[in-house]
Amino acid sequence: MFVLYDKEKQLKSVKIWLENEEQLDRDCLQQALNLSNLPFIHKWVALMSDTHSGFGMPIGGVVACKAIVIPQRSRSHNRSIILFRKLEDTI
Repeated sequence: MFVLYDKEKQLKSVKIWLENEEQLDRDCLQQALNLSNLPFIHKWVALMSDTHSGFGMPIGGVVACKAIVIPQRSRSHNRSIILFRKLEDTI
């Protein structure tokens, strides 16, 4: 595991469960860096060892958010699964 953090370019760090940056897809890295600059990210962005680029957020990426839940959809066995809902809808 290693951490990417440039305080001049990122609000939060990115923790990556790989041995080195060369193992990481460039698009996936850019998506993680984009996420690390969102003001509601809590602590850090995490990328698991099987991570790869997704649609806006890396597959295998994990974020915790302050006072917000990000809607994200995933296709699994021809079903559309809502992974997250707006926080206001769950309270």
